[in-house]
Amino acid sequence: MARDAEKTISVLLRKAPFDTVRNADALRMSLGLTLRDDKVQVIFLEDGVYTLLKTSPEAIGSAPLARHIETLQSLDCPLVVERESLEERGLGQLSLPVEIKTRAEIAGLLAQSHIVISY
Repeated sequence: MARDAEKTISVLLRKAPFDTVRNADALRMSLGLTLRDDKVQVIFLEDGVYTLLKTSPEAIGSAPLARHIETLQSLDCPLVVERESLEERGLGQLSLPVEIKTRAEIAGLLAQSHIVISY
């Protein structure tokens, strides 16, 4: 059976990570998507940028996120954050090394993606 060509899959995290398992599920799903050798990139925008702050989500009953993010980084999955989302929320220094791109640059990434999954 012939294998499909590698696809680029973009997973968008748009919501705040607290009081929900939504972002943890998105990160876990992103890890699962790497099993087919597709290129997976995770893009944080709008309130999803809060996912990248140094926090202890388990202290308020939210799912832990750092382990999933670290695993994605070890698999060389690009983690991208939207500059305008950071600026609109007054956020500067992030606790994790990620690529910061403009809204226009992210639009270009999405246009090149075969699949876009928004959370």
